[in-house]
Amino acid sequence: MTFKYWVTFLTMAIITGCQHPTGQTSTVSAAQTCQQDLKFLPDFLLTNDTGAPNHFAQKGHEHFDKALQHALTQANTITQLPQCQGIIADYLRQWRPGHLGIVSLLPEDANTTIPVSGNNQLIVSDAPQLTILSSQTLLLTLPSFAWEYQAPIEALLNDNRTTFDSHPYWILDVRSNGGGSDSSYRQLLSRVLHNQSVSHGAEFLVTRANIKAQTDICVAQADNLGCQQFIEPVVSAMNQASNGDYVLPIGRHALRYHLSQANNVAPQRVAVLIDRQCASSCEEFLLDIRQGFNVKLVGRRSYGALDYSNMRPTILPSQAFELYYATSRSTRLPYLPVDVAGIPPDIYLPLASVQGFEQEVKATQHWLETGKFQPTDE
Repeated sequence: MTFKYWVTFLTMAIITGCQHPTGQTSTVSAAQTCQQDLKFLPDFLLTNDTGAPNHFAQKGHEHFDKALQHALTQANTITQLPQCQGIIADYLRQWRPGHLGIVSLLPEDANTTIPVSGNNQLIVSDAPQLTILSSQTLLLTLPSFAWEYQAPIEALLNDNRTTFDSHPYWILDVRSNGGGSDSSYRQLLSRVLHNQSVSHGAEFLVTRANIKAQTDICVAQADNLGCQQFIEPVVSAMNQASNGDYVLPIGRHALRYHLSQANNVAPQRVAVLIDRQCASSCEEFLLDIRQGFNVKLVGRRSYGALDYSNMRPTILPSQAFELYYATSRSTRLPYLPVDVAGIPPDIYLPLASVQGFEQEVKATQHWLETGKFQPTDE
């Protein structure tokens, strides 16, 4: 999709870091407050989360009854409200492991989950990096597709155009990339895919809570102009539909065809390094880029958190926690699910150790340049 605005857990932490609940009254125990939040979740998810009805149908009433009862029993033992966060998180994983999460709004937690510096500058390790491996091969490391990295990624591509054009073999490393925004990698995609590609859109579930969540989401992203451009057609379509309907954003389609207009020298061979930490928009990137005749996915299966996306927040009754849930589902469903088992690589490389993480780059470079993964001394 052109711009899938997915709120990463990095963004979730930034959004909630300065919000504090009004506080817990002395007449209500932490256990009771936690149980109140847990009891709120099933009906809210089944009404507003796009994946919940399908999960409920697959796993059954008994599964979720047991999961809730277990969580309520655990909640009854806590003495401090922060202990509730882990219990809720465990309960949410009984629905699905990705694109469903909980963030604390408690003052004592406000500065413990923000992986940025005090002035909200992104940590350096998540910035894109270009490494020249040889006269033939370059390595482009992409730890994140968070919307804040769209400009750095595009600047790196534009400022080093001669380098990219003069190296026929590219390694794109998206291992441990937890996703972000599809717009962050669009220019890179056009540089690699010179053949026509196909992408699937997302349809949004219409509920009162979801309309409000879509309307509010860009408030915390005032400097992200792409957010409002993406959200306005979504909200317009939702306002014209009935409660419970699924709608495509105004002017968008379930299936789209793309043909690159880039005039760069396309790489001859591209290897995309992937692993189990590649999730969400990172997986959307894999679905797109693997359509290139010159592209192979190398490594391990991706995480599997893409079918239900466009996460939005709602504050739980305690005012101590914020739930992030999915408000859209892919038009690939039910024919091409990703969440079931992730996206498999074309070439599987088992990771034996931390050292193997670096060795994968060397092995992939050797394969691109010689056609062989096996070391020459074996």
